[in-house]
Amino acid sequence: MVKPFEDSAYALKKGDISDVVASDFGFHIIMLTDVKTPPRPTFEELRPKLEAELRDQQAQRKYAEIADTFTNTVYEQGDNLKAVADKFKLKLQTVNNVTRVPGPETQGPLANARFLEALFSQDALQNKRATEAIEVGPSMLAAGRVTSYTPAMTIPWEQAKEKARTFYIADKAAELARQDGDAKLAAWKAAPASATGLSAPMTVSREQPHDQPRPVLDAVLQAPIDNLPTWVGVNLGAAGYAVAKVEKIVPAHRRTPPPPSANSSNTPKSGPAWKPWRTTNCSNSNSRQKSRFPAPARNNDGRPGR
Repeated sequence: MVKPFEDSAYALKKGDISDVVASDFGFHIIMLTDVKTPPRPTFEELRPKLEAELRDQQAQRKYAEIADTFTNTVYEQGDNLKAVADKFKLKLQTVNNVTRVPGPETQGPLANARFLEALFSQDALQNKRATEAIEVGPSMLAAGRVTSYTPAMTIPWEQAKEKARTFYIADKAAELARQDGDAKLAAWKAAPASATGLSAPMTVSREQPHDQPRPVLDAVLQAPIDNLPTWVGVNLGAAGYAVAKVEKIVPAHRRTPPPPSANSSNTPKSGPAWKPWRTTNCSNSNSRQKSRFPAPARNNDGRPGR
């Protein structure tokens, strides 16, 4: 129950009728027909819950004690984490090629910004001392020590040219996809009947994006609706270029508010009866179809588009 309704209902005595009560769902008149006292659970029924709460409290106290000891030991043994690991029966892990910015698939402490900041601090790099114990997750502490550090430097051309070539090809592929997409957008605006490669129409909204990329969804939902159908183009960078056709606005179903739990007369407040959903279909431009520059995979089956 919402608070105004609840406060009024619990202030009544059996058989009483309330004054008019206003809530987010409208106006209510409440009649209290009966009062039922919930049965009091027995100790045996409560026993599992009490035992679980007690175990949780004991675990929290134990963790606090161990965490305090771990923190002090790491500080005292700053140049020897193996001794810390042996004391607490932990597995000492060694990781190579750690960077200040974690990769997209990095997990655990090396994905924690605070831990990485401590690991690349001046004291950790120059003096090779362990970091302080850092909380990297719920009930999880970690400490690290840098044993070898190579500062950032300019890579020799022989090592960098293949990566540079990959970046150059990806950049050119994205540019060609944008040019192709802009051309199709202009042509289809001028002659809608010439549009080809569009996906089947789908109805999208914020609640149901149908796996469409966020930039495409934003463009479709923000497109002008004074002269439908309309066309929008979205540059997806390395992912290609999407052209979407917004055909119509579809009203969503009205959401019925849950009924109050006591007898009441309810006059709903006026409010919006629908949210705008938009029916679109789309095409995706991928420069791989036009040139030898392979853009990141974006098939021309319309799936990535609106």
